[in-house]
Amino acid sequence: MQPRSIANYFNKPRIAAALLACALCCALPLLALATGQTVTANTSMNLRSGPGTRHTSLIVIKADAEMMVTGSSGDWYKVSYGKRVGYVRKNLVTVKSASSAAMTASASDTAKPAAYRTLKEGMSGEDVRQLQEGLSNAGFMDSLPDGKYGAGTKAAVTKYQKANKLKADGIAGDATQRKLLGDPGAPNANANTSAGTQPVYTEPAAGSSLRLGAKGDAVRALQTQLQTLGYLKSKPDGSYGQQTEQAVMAFQRAAKLKADGVAGNATQTAISAALTAKNAPTTPIEAPSSANTNTVLKEGSKNDTVKQMQTALKSLGYFGGTVTGNFGPLTAEAVKSFQKTNSLKADGVAGPATLTKLFSGSAVAHGKSGSGSSVSAAGSGPSASSVEHIGASTIRAKYKSGTVVTIYDFRTKLTWKCRFYSVGAHADSEPLTQADTDIMYKAFGNKNTWTPKAVWVTTPDGKTYIASMHNMGHLSGSIKDNGFNGHLCIHFPRTMADAINTGAYAVSHQEEIIRGWAETQKMAGR
Repeated sequence: MQPRSIANYFNKPRIAAALLACALCCALPLLALATGQTVTANTSMNLRSGPGTRHTSLIVIKADAEMMVTGSSGDWYKVSYGKRVGYVRKNLVTVKSASSAAMTASASDTAKPAAYRTLKEGMSGEDVRQLQEGLSNAGFMDSLPDGKYGAGTKAAVTKYQKANKLKADGIAGDATQRKLLGDPGAPNANANTSAGTQPVYTEPAAGSSLRLGAKGDAVRALQTQLQTLGYLKSKPDGSYGQQTEQAVMAFQRAAKLKADGVAGNATQTAISAALTAKNAPTTPIEAPSSANTNTVLKEGSKNDTVKQMQTALKSLGYFGGTVTGNFGPLTAEAVKSFQKTNSLKADGVAGPATLTKLFSGSAVAHGKSGSGSSVSAAGSGPSASSVEHIGASTIRAKYKSGTVVTIYDFRTKLTWKCRFYSVGAHADSEPLTQADTDIMYKAFGNKNTWTPKAVWVTTPDGKTYIASMHNMGHLSGSIKDNGFNGHLCIHFPRTMADAINTGAYAVSHQEEIIRGWAETQKMAGR
């Protein structure tokens, strides 16, 4: 009888199956390492709709809050938090279960536990920078991370330790850093960053400070405001880089605020006030001489009469730009809008009839009817056949901040005015008056909601576009007497792929635009 070879032995089906079962039994506990376990938040963080910072922030979870792990995807845990389900970074939470810790230890009995280097005043390095970024994100440090452990860093560490019931000695040992940054052995925990690299965090919560490294629509809105005020020269891109930081610091110095480059509540409030002052008339409305009233002003004109006309249009709410004396496209749109409201030929050319009406003292202000009441009555609105389906990028290129638009809810037949506050991936906007806010509130079922509503948006040039909007005020705004806190967002069409890449909320607006466009086409008989 031939002796059995090792190969023949392992080819036996029953033995192979037994070995496979054994391997699975050993592996399954490791695969389910955190699933079903309770974790606590090391610091405040975003609960996101998917595993990555590009996904929408659903809610901000506070430090020490508990969550249940239901799954895992790369560097992210899928968790349930109250009635919400979303994703959080693994390195920002601590697994509470002792059995999980025991399993981790048994899986690597000979491995030395990872630990943070003890950091104290006088030290420097990338781990110091990481500590500073963590303190900054948690709201304990306002100065910029520089990788140097100075008196400011020590004070911030002490403050953090006191708040978290740790030994308050200003020395960042392993316990302090674990509490702040998470397990050093977790993916991305204490990851090195090269000099000059910005902190990695995105989509700050509504009302939170904006600083170096932040990204999202709130940053884009801030950049547009700084650009309008003349502090930022680069194009708003939604990324808080060095140029944005320098622009914020320049504004802070001019406003006599702490020039730290962080756009906190005081800075954002001051910026809003500066925008309001900029949009207000700087000189009394002064009628041109009778000779000037007989002139014709149009695009390309440049003189004092244009300047007087812009001031008057601004005072009446038609012109949102800067009074310069140059008759450009924005001025032409304002003139056309004024002419329509005041029953004049709407050609965008300011001739004797337009100028006489403008300075007559009886001109109808923007958002008012001939009787002086707010435009609020339900009506037929624009023709459905005139509504266009135009992409957000075209809207962004064609219409600037300050443009006043008319919103028509084709389902409730209500109409109101909004002013573009910042035009980016969508148009951050504000109701023009208290009356407009009230009408909009009624159109949304007498409530403030993030739920998208398809609407028609008519611009000063007479064009009407399909769009989607919500009416939930958030972050900052520039109109103080409209009864609306912050701004809202008007979304225009984009590809579904782009919406998906942006996040779940962008998808919901694009889906509403698709529904609204289908209704519009049906109304137009197409």
